[in-house]
Amino acid sequence: MLSKLYLYIVHSIFLLFYKKEYRKYMNSRNILEIQENKLKEILENNKNSLYGKKYNFNKIKTIEDFQKEVPLTKYED
Repeated sequence: MLSKLYLYIVHSIFLLFYKKEYRKYMNSRNILEIQENKLKEILENNKNSLYGKKYNFNKIKTIEDFQKEVPLTKYED
């Protein structure tokens, strides 16, 4: 019971802050396109960071490029 209430509260808060974006995702039929666009947005916003420069975010254009350039890491790395 508590977990359902918790999920409801989290969901409600999420909707308040991200309503427009949430609707876009929930109504989309092309999740892969949304994910790729989100990745591009993240890369663009972080291309001048140390991590972005280290892994050439400015050259990454596709998911495949990202997979080649950026190694899997752990939080501790």
